[in-house]
Amino acid sequence: MDQFIDLFLNYATVEKGLSENTVEAYGRDLNRYAGFLEKNGIEGPDRISPATVVRYLARLREEGLS
Repeated sequence: MDQFIDLFLNYATVEKGLSENTVEAYGRDLNRYAGFLEKNGIEGPDRISPATVVRYLARLREEGLS
């Protein structure tokens, strides 16, 4: 997943011209999501289902982050 995150963050910086703070925040959020996916045995974007996203959002709510 790291390669996809890096590509997206590069796109956000170079192509979209987003601020450094915004890109850093996106990076933190995406790395947190990647950690969740890894812990749940999901190894690539093609393996993410709507149910996976719902579980992640529920986890964020439990942690007071959503």
